[in-house]
Order: sequence, then structure tokens, then C-alpha cells
Amino acid sequence: MNKGNIKGIGAGIIVVLAAIFAIGSASLLMAEKTPTEQAEIPEDEATYKYFAGLKLKEVITDDTYMLMDGKEVRLYINEKAINEDLDKNLPNKITKDEALKMSEELCGKGYTLQHIVENPTNFDILYKKYINKVEIFGGDCYMVVNGKTGKIGAYKKIIFDIPKLEKPKLSKEVIEDKTGVEVNLVVIPHINKLVWMTEEYSTKLFDANTGKEIDKIEGKKIMDGVMRTDKGIGNLKKESTNGGYGTRTANNDEGAVFRDDIPGCYDNINNAEASMEKDRPFGGDPWDHIVSDYDDNADEDDINYILDYFEGVYYSGHGTHNCIYMDNSQDYCWNEIDSGLQTKLFVVAACLAGGNYFGTIVEEKGVECVIGASGSIYDTNNACGIWADKYWDFATGNEDSVIQYSAGFSRALANIVTPLNYCNLNTEKGNCGVYI
Repeated sequence: MNKGNIKGIGAGIIVVLAAIFAIGSASLLMAEKTPTEQAEIPEDEATYKYFAGLKLKEVITDDTYMLMDGKEVRLYINEKAINEDLDKNLPNKITKDEALKMSEELCGKGYTLQHIVENPTNFDILYKKYINKVEIFGGDCYMVVNGKTGKIGAYKKIIFDIPKLEKPKLSKEVIEDKTGVEVNLVVIPHINKLVWMTEEYSTKLFDANTGKEIDKIEGKKIMDGVMRTDKGIGNLKKESTNGGYGTRTANNDEGAVFRDDIPGCYDNINNAEASMEKDRPFGGDPWDHIVSDYDDNADEDDINYILDYFEGVYYSGHGTHNCIYMDNSQDYCWNEIDSGLQTKLFVVAACLAGGNYFGTIVEEKGVECVIGASGSIYDTNNACGIWADKYWDFATGNEDSVIQYSAGFSRALANIVTPLNYCNLNTEKGNCGVYI
């Protein structure tokens, strides 16, 4: 890795977030299904979940999962909307500019656009929240819009109450002289602590008033407290509706993980491996009983073998537009990729590589779906480890997910339910409607 305010519709009831965008209209219309028997939940029957440290009401309909703060939608996932018409050879119904207009309307003022990425089937849009040029840690607005239908498939807008901020006692220049790398001023919500945060793989935090580095144990304790999230966020259904795990096109149900020679990536590949090896619901066997873990020992020949044999592959580490890295002396670049690769799904958790030329060539050489990032991602507070755990839960349909989803839908789900979007993988190349 390189270094709205959405209003519930109706009087006194919780109603599904608008999910249909009328082209040429400035308004978002109500979703196709808004059953009042599901929308109105008596308080004594309501279920609450913690997400990003906020206690939110859980609302589940046939196709939709939501977390609500009063009548405000904080998290929204619509399984039908995100998958609709993806199997049809249709042109996109909306343009990039129209998708951006939708996001501007929903995210509202005070948010800064980080990216809008046009994938083969969807638009991935991320904003960050700033107050007086200070980033609110975790205060993002994120959307996935189905390009074929113009419907909102997933949405997250986390809002924190932040009091008036005092200027930090130590300047950006002082901290950068101390660290030798660029830093940004960030406020941690709930405890309203100002820190200077480095922009590198192993993110470091420095108290903005004392300059003292917050050690990893203390930092993890702080983040785990303020960004508390209950397990099970985002399960759309309580049980499988088709008696299986989705439409499968698997060849060998075998997975592999490997990483750059960076200690921080160790947890990421471990989490991915563990998710691939978890039992499936209703007594089903794991997707792969024994995932092949190449750790940081893979070279160019190994990677070509991995992408030729294994159905699902996960990499974590540094990347550029053209390469991914294994250690300080080796890389695996576009011109070293063999032809005739067989892997169905290759997830590249690295800056730039999966979303740019490297990912394009990997797909052209035979990998059916490449998931990656168009820009930089950061493993802040193990964001990439959490993302990897969630992603492979969804992609393999293990007991923590209950349902198996396509490679592309799993990406949207993982981005939504991971509280911090620092490890946001925003690109898809190839056919990411595939199931492993």
C-alpha cells in the first residue's frame, strides 16, 4: 500500500430509504417495497446494534438491511437493488455525473468527495467529513449505485457530534519533522481527541497537543472503544431462502493467501484464510478446509501458479499502478503475468494495483474478477484485516454470513459494514457477478 441527511418518509414510522432515482428529477423516490408491517417496529420489539460506536435501531425487510438513528438512515443495504439487471447485456441507465448528483443530494453539505469510480456495473462513491479542515475519523459517506438501473444498492453515512475544536498546540511541520512523513490532523469522535495521523501503511498517531506517539496497544484500545461495532452487522436474512449458498460456478473450492513482507499484513491474510475455512450454515462444510497460506514467501513463479490453480486468491501489501510487492527485493509486475490464468476471484488489498494497469492485465490474462483500489488505502486500526474478514465471509457464504454473495456484491457489503473506509476497495475488473 502506498504510503443528508437522509430523512425517513412518513409520519412517525420508519420507512425504507429511497432506492430509485428518477433521471432528470432532483428527488429520490420511495423504494418499490415499503411494507408498513416491517417498517413500523414497536420500541419493545426493536433490536439495537452498535455501529461505529453508535447505538442504532436495526430494520430488516425482505431485501433490505438498515440501521436507523431515529428517522435517519445511517446504514442501508439493498440486495435486490445492487444485483438487479447485472446479468443482462444492457447499457448503463445513468451517467457518472448523474450518480455524482445522487450522492451530493444524499450526503449533503460539509462532505468532501474522495472518489467516484465507474465500475462495469456500478458506481463506487466515497466522501469524507471535515470540520474546519480537520478530518472526522470514520465520519464518511459512502454509496454504491447500480449503473444498470440507477438504484442505490448500499449507503452509509456516519454522523458524530463534535464540539468546537481548539487549535492543536503542535503544528503539522513539527510532527512531520519528527516523523519524516506527511501527517494529517484528525479528530477521534466520542472522545474528541485531536491527533496527527501519518499517511503510511502502519499508521501512527501522535497527540496533537503533546506530540507523544500513541502506542499501538493504547491506540487499539481507543479505537475499539470509540468505533465499537457488533458482530453480524449487515446480515440481510436470518436463513437461506434457496436451501443453498447461491448460484455456484465453482471449479475446485480452493483458496490461497499471500502478502508483502510487512508485519501489518499478517493479520489481514490470517483473517481472510480463517473466513475461507469457517463452516457454512446448517452444517455445511467450509468453502476450503485447508487454505494454502504462502505468507510472504511467494515469488513471481509462485504467484503465476497461484493465479492459475486456485479459485479464490487474496493478497495484502504494497502496490503501484503496475506491480504488487512481496518483499524489499522482489515485485510482481504486469509484464511477469502469465497468460491463461484460471482464478475466478483475485482480491488485491494494495494501493493502486488492482484498480489500475496491473489489475487490467491480470484480468486480460484470464482472472475472471479482480477486486482492488484505484488509489491509496490504509490499514488504520486494522481496517484491512476487518475488511478481509467480512469480505471472505460474504464471498464464501460461511456461518458468519449465512448467505453467499457474488464477488462484486461482497465488495460492496464489506465496504459498507467495515466501520472505517480507510481500506475501501472501490474497483472491479472483469465479471464480478461471479460466485466462487
